Amino acid sequence: MYDTLLKTLGSTSKSIANAYKRRQRAEEGKSDSDEDEDMFENKSKQDALYANDVQGASLAAMEERIHGNSIEKESESSSSFATHLDYKLSKEEVKLPTKKGIYKSRFKAANCKWQATKELNLEDSYSKPPYGLNMKLYDHWLNTYKASGGQDLHSSRQRAFFSLCNSYQDILHHNKKPFYRKGREEDSNFMDGYLLHSLNHIFKTRDLVTKNDKMLSKGEELLNSEKFLDQGFTRPKVLIILPIRSIAYRVINRLIQLTPEGHKVNVDHAGRFIDNFLNGGPVRSKSWKKSKPLDHQALFRGNDDDDFIIGIKFTKKTIKLYSDFYTSDMIVASPLNLIHKIEEAEVEKEKDVDYLSSIEVLIIDHADVLAMQVKSRHKHKGVLPKVLLQVTQSYERIDTESNEDAFDARFDYFKTKVFPKIKDSVQGGIMLYISSYFEFVRVRNFLKSQDASMCLVGEYTKEEDKSCSRTCFFHGGKKIVLYTERAQFYYRYKIRGIQNLIIYSLPERKEFYHEIVNMLDESQSVNCTVLFTRFDILRLERIVGAAAAKQMVASDKSTFIFV
Repeated sequence: MYDTLLKTLGSTSKSIANAYKRRQRAEEGKSDSDEDEDMFENKSKQDALYANDVQGASLAAMEERIHGNSIEKESESSSSFATHLDYKLSKEEVKLPTKKGIYKSRFKAANCKWQATKELNLEDSYSKPPYGLNMKLYDHWLNTYKASGGQDLHSSRQRAFFSLCNSYQDILHHNKKPFYRKGREEDSNFMDGYLLHSLNHIFKTRDLVTKNDKMLSKGEELLNSEKFLDQGFTRPKVLIILPIRSIAYRVINRLIQLTPEGHKVNVDHAGRFIDNFLNGGPVRSKSWKKSKPLDHQALFRGNDDDDFIIGIKFTKKTIKLYSDFYTSDMIVASPLNLIHKIEEAEVEKEKDVDYLSSIEVLIIDHADVLAMQVKSRHKHKGVLPKVLLQVTQSYERIDTESNEDAFDARFDYFKTKVFPKIKDSVQGGIMLYISSYFEFVRVRNFLKSQDASMCLVGEYTKEEDKSCSRTCFFHGGKKIVLYTERAQFYYRYKIRGIQNLIIYSLPERKEFYHEIVNMLDESQSVNCTVLFTRFDILRLERIVGAAAAKQMVASDKSTFIFV
């Protein structure tokens, strides 16, 4: 019925007609042209040879093995996939839930519990092999797990996390230790879990489409039945959002490893993928490696470009990288690229992003890099012990009625309480650390209006200007330097000449606090002033600890001293 509708509308709309043609090709497993498959066979052999350079991966000799005749014959009524596909939301469920329950996780996570909006029931069939997986996908996963030295797949974190994903619940996991903080094994376990769920969803979706097509070809009634509602407007079903190319390379490379082997399978455009995602990063000097923290090196040593998108398609014998978005099964992209494409589509009507209209599984990984925040209920101990100097750290609370008012209240407090002391002081070497760029701009404009002696080190400051500002501040040419958190994130500068540190707004990343305060090692006065509100509780507890933060926001006092 949907095909008939598309065909009818296509007679009056060129874009809909093209969409109908793409849909037909996608259902047949074809690319944009019949000749493409033949050309691909020769090209993919060359790319497969190039792909041998990929560490830890075998980008050749893979088999999709996902057709209806080869999958495990399990009861469709007990499948979480079928339950998810057939479930219809009630009006009550569409509303935001008000009641929450707390449920412990099935795998260890320090100081954390899983919090859910309803009881999480995993069927008995998912607590034992093959855990609701396509059978051949499970076999390959088991072999891969054993080959990597694993002993008990059932008790592993990746199996537990996969089962959670396979329940088709929305998940926010905010305590994962990322690979660049020496949590490579833990990070890989969760990555394997969501990739296996993605593959399983893609394979079972196509199995269902194939099965229903066979039923329809035998004359099954279509108009009076809802059991053939197996497709969306477009083919892509999984969208994975990642921050930079090097992380995308890591995820896609692992996706290829987890794809079932058997018959010889080629990976189309493997060489191009390596060039675009593994290679092409900035050239780092030896001094960069010595001066930057290990976590910073691990995260940014590869290709750190944050503007990318790639379609991935699975056919009988091929994993097609860089496939047309409308014929792809999965899309991996950065937020920046998606935003650009959406903006282009709004201006140029010929361009569109309709290939995102039927996404059923959305994964956002390394959100801390994407947004530089982790809203966590983790019981933090704080980082004050990592301050290596005898620094008097004075925390001044700014009282405000709401979070919306905090932005203005902080600025007013700075103008009336903090700046007069700076203006009247003959001492220079004052650094203002500001986490938000918008607050940075506001403070900068105010200081300009007061003819204050200042210089800037922000994420958008030109390279030569940043260097000039740091030198001028160190030699006393400027009294004040404004420094942003994003500049610290990307460059990790050592600002010299600081005599008085004022933290206008607490950093999102707790490690930045002691890094900034320890810059006072050349100071004679060794003073630090920190401004905060009650609504900064999440940032505050990561720095001073959960217990101290709770006391600081509830106390009748407004000033707190740490030495």
